[in-house]
Amino acid sequence: PSKRPTDDDIPFNLVRLADPESGSLHPLASLKTILRSIDRKTHHVELVSDRPDPIVRIVNKKEAREKYKELRKRAQAAARAQVRKEIQVTWGVAPGDLAHKLEKVRHELVGGKKVDLIFASKRGQVVPTKQEMDVRLNGVLETLADVGKEYLPRAVRNAMTVSYLKPL
Repeated sequence: PSKRPTDDDIPFNLVRLADPESGSLHPLASLKTILRSIDRKTHHVELVSDRPDPIVRIVNKKEAREKYKELRKRAQAAARAQVRKEIQVTWGVAPGDLAHKLEKVRHELVGGKKVDLIFASKRGQVVPTKQEMDVRLNGVLETLADVGKEYLPRAVRNAMTVSYLKPL
């Protein structure tokens, strides 16, 4: 809902009404007259500006409420999209465990979240060659291609590779 003064909270007696169709301003009129001319169950008068003359507009309460809900829904969706999940996997992960981790990645991407997929080596584990790492990661990304794609270049440090994924 708007933080602007409405109806009887407007501190002016004479106001100019903004025409909803043309956007033009009507001449100065009594606020009380304008309030009497509307159905206050379905509409309210809202102060838009107070300089140079106080300007008001008539707002449909139902439409304003729906617009507010839609804006809130969009803001929440945008906030969710900014959330990034981090999922770590070792290079020597068993196929069953990898399938489980990839299902988690898929779930997050379908939910609209970005995912940082990290492949790293365990201490004492044989470190794969750069070529083996690329083949493994490309295979994983192919399985996720229907729900996400890389949006940043991969970060590669020693035996660790980070793939930054975003939903399609």
